[in-house]
Amino acid sequence: MTQLHTTAASASVRHSEASRHAAPLPAVRRLLLAIDFTSASEAALQDALRLAKECHAELNILQAFGYNDAASPAAGNAAKGTNHLEESARLRLARAVKEAKKAGIKARAILKNGLLADAIQETLASRKPDLLILGANIPHSLDRSMLGSIVELVLPRASCPVMTVGPASIRPWLARGPVVFATDFNLSTTDAIQHAGSYSQLLGVQLSCLHILPRREEGTTQADIVSEIMRSALRHVTMQISVEVEEPVCDIGYGSDVSYAIVDYAKQHDAQLIVLGVQRSTMLAPHLAGQIAHRIIAEAPCPVITIAYEGVEAPFGPAAYL
Repeated sequence: MTQLHTTAASASVRHSEASRHAAPLPAVRRLLLAIDFTSASEAALQDALRLAKECHAELNILQAFGYNDAASPAAGNAAKGTNHLEESARLRLARAVKEAKKAGIKARAILKNGLLADAIQETLASRKPDLLILGANIPHSLDRSMLGSIVELVLPRASCPVMTVGPASIRPWLARGPVVFATDFNLSTTDAIQHAGSYSQLLGVQLSCLHILPRREEGTTQADIVSEIMRSALRHVTMQISVEVEEPVCDIGYGSDVSYAIVDYAKQHDAQLIVLGVQRSTMLAPHLAGQIAHRIIAEAPCPVITIAYEGVEAPFGPAAYL
């Protein structure tokens, strides 16, 4: 059996396993937006407002402020320094909530003292949102596989799906293209496509399902056969969607780097959203698997929703590293 046939067969087995654990349709009723009022957070706010309006969802807006060494209680300078930080954070939160309410969205401010990553985990546990929204600020001088520290700390540990608005996501709410569901047929496939279908319906746009094959296999004698097998597998996946959506597009792409192949597809199709199923352990480790998901978020022209899942799986090809 050739490598391509092995890839196709493995995909079928893995999807059949995932189908046995079909998830119920995800509800989107409560959103949590964590902000620090950087440019990335401002972009995330605009996406959160749009999504909250489309979903008729409640929007919780979280900010944290903390002591620095000079203004810690131990240094005796807490009153002046902390009062200024808190008042500044409170005013900025009030402006964000006012903007949300002006758009007809039920919104509330959450202000916590401490590190933002810790505040996010506490709020996830207490409020139990259906979706966490983050902005990722990545200086051009840094490795594009690295995300902002808050995102890297929160993403693998979040108890709900996470929508990350990366630095390349320029005014994504103006995009007119599809929701792109990129999959390697891992154990999250059935769950993740429910989210993709739900957002496709909410936004009133096409759902495009995408699988990436190795570039070296493009144009080989068996490429057309395997490509059609994988399209058939994608079509079978779409049958798991619990909401009514326009007939999804099932596409096969080729690439030497899975992350850039997915990003290029999103750019070419003016995607509004990318949805990925991501193994939680890969987001915790600085190896290839984690870097691929990070690069997609860093380079994507639109927000990226990640649905984390547990478990260790043996990859069947380059596209298995999400």
